[in-house]
Amino acid sequence: MTKKLLLLVVLFIFFISLTTLFFIFNYLDPYRNEVVSIVTLTLSFVLCVTSFISMILYIFKKVYYRGEIFLVHIFSSLRQGFLISMFIVWIVIFKIIGVFSIATIWLFILILIFIEMIFQNF
Repeated sequence: MTKKLLLLVVLFIFFISLTTLFFIFNYLDPYRNEVVSIVTLTLSFVLCVTSFISMILYIFKKVYYRGEIFLVHIFSSLRQGFLISMFIVWIVIFKIIGVFSIATIWLFILILIFIEMIFQNF
């Protein structure tokens, strides 16, 4: 797989998930089936944010490494984008269940940093 093909797939995922997120917000009735609406909304949000942040991180890495980007950098951008989107989702979940505080946010950030460090060592 080449870099351009992978970036094209990520861009395609971004546009499809953004369109799906728009349609879910406008046309899905959350009162008919709450579980389906929460799962589809969360999944499309995670895909949209992951692909968008991975493209932004790819641009930053391309500037930082002066254009010398490999496939590994794109995969690490995808992984980091996924961790950031999961952070956003879990912050909302913490707010819903009532354990939202600065301490829980910092502990969750620390956990995600350690998970990222574990994956970087593989």
